[in-house]
Amino acid sequence: SSRHLAGHPSASPMAAANAVSDSVVATAARGQRAFLNLNDIPELLPGAQPSANQAQRERFQGRCRKLHQEEESDRQAQAAECEAAAGAGRAAHYSELEAMFPNLDAALIRAIRSDAPSAQGAIETLLMLSAAAACDGEGGSEDGPVQVPDLPPIV
Repeated sequence: SSRHLAGHPSASPMAAANAVSDSVVATAARGQRAFLNLNDIPELLPGAQPSANQAQRERFQGRCRKLHQEEESDRQAQAAECEAAAGAGRAAHYSELEAMFPNLDAALIRAIRSDAPSAQGAIETLLMLSAAAACDGEGGSEDGPVQVPDLPPIV
């Protein structure tokens, strides 16, 4: 039966439409008003059919573009919210790291944290740098941030 074909992945759009129309007829027979939302089944919209005229195709393509733009703007808004939330947390984390390692330059701390795969990895790297700076006697919290010398160019 067409109802059985509608759920099958290889069913044609027309078989699905027939199954939906059978359901609509059954609903109408029970005295309820039927409502069919074709937007949920885009392959049943008139512009998607092979027999569609140019106006139907343009309407269908315009609807698809509009839906895509709405989804993209929703995705971008959600990404912006996530970035804002992460940015606030990131700024607080940078401040904590700067307080933990006062003998290291703030820009160096931020660069290491942003490049590190995890906060733990960044802390380990900063601990090594801080210990190396303390061993060299080139700096400390009394002397201000450690200045990292320029490295020779890679040849």
